[in-house]
Amino acid sequence: MSNEEEFSEYEKKVLIILGGLNISKNCNVQRQTILKRVPNKLHKKCDKAINNLIRKGYIGYYRRPDNLMVSQKGRKVTHTLKDEDNKKKYGDLRILLIF
Repeated sequence: MSNEEEFSEYEKKVLIILGGLNISKNCNVQRQTILKRVPNKLHKKCDKAINNLIRKGYIGYYRRPDNLMVSQKGRKVTHTLKDEDNKKKYGDLRILLIF
């Protein structure tokens, strides 16, 4: 499964945010919480990305339309994308911590 072909840039952002929040199937997060973590000019695009991820089955509704949960396959993807993002951001820091 190639993540680059499967997700748009904004879908990746949403999944990375959900991975950072550590949301599971039995936990929920509100749509506004996700949108708070992106700049205001990207709210519309990320809102569309959330709807696309719901349609693809990576995230779903939890009791109410504003509450979202991550499915099992979405959970795997959020962790891999979050780990890749952390390696990209903090890859050089590991060298500093060794010394």
